[in-house]
Amino acid sequence: MERFEYKVMPAPRRGARVKGAKGPTGRFANAMETTLNKLAADGWEYIRAESLPADERHGITMRKVETYQNVLIFRRLADTANAESDITALLEDQSEAETDLFGEINDDYLEDEDESTDIGTLVDDDYDDEDFEDKKN
Repeated sequence: MERFEYKVMPAPRRGARVKGAKGPTGRFANAMETTLNKLAADGWEYIRAESLPADERHGITMRKVETYQNVLIFRRLADTANAESDITALLEDQSEAETDLFGEINDDYLEDEDESTDIGTLVDDDYDDEDFEDKKN
């Protein structure tokens, strides 16, 4: 059974000025061509380009904003002698990453919960039940 290793890298955002490339489209095409040829020389086979969603934090309040990242996906045959140890190491790294990810999600949830508690506290401080009953009558 063939085993592959994959490489994912960000797609070029703009092209470089080169002789013969006309306009932004030509410069961008040249940047893509250069990237593909460089990786092909190292044995990487181009698979496809993907646009994937990513959550990022922006602004002073560090609110989550969903953005899309364009990436290029490559693959090459893996060295079978090292493949087993690489897979084991990768699974361990993935396990740690999942632990970190779930920890981050829990931290975000707790932050959101704290923010809602702060708002509720402000409302409770501004109005007492007695004041509400007086205004109601």
